[in-house]
Amino acid sequence: MLTKKNKIKYMLIIEGQASLDDYPLNYELSYSRALSLYRFWEEAQINFDPNSCEVIISGSGTGGVPRVKPDTSAENQRFLIHIIPKTGIVK
Repeated sequence: MLTKKNKIKYMLIIEGQASLDDYPLNYELSYSRALSLYRFWEEAQINFDPNSCEVIISGSGTGGVPRVKPDTSAENQRFLIHIIPKTGIVK
């Protein structure tokens, strides 16, 4: 629970990525990769307080940065975790 002293809010973005190959569903695969990490955390009972943390699942397919060269590298089959503070009010 947030108190007056602790009003920190942030977004946690799980971004899946895929290698650039001939697989036709790399964008779907990258999203599924990120979603599987989130579900793994849920099963391990790692939960984020919705009052302070917004979790976003995303997939950048064969795009996104950074990329390992060559883009076909299996090292691009991964996920990135972004933690972004939420400040101010968006109008």
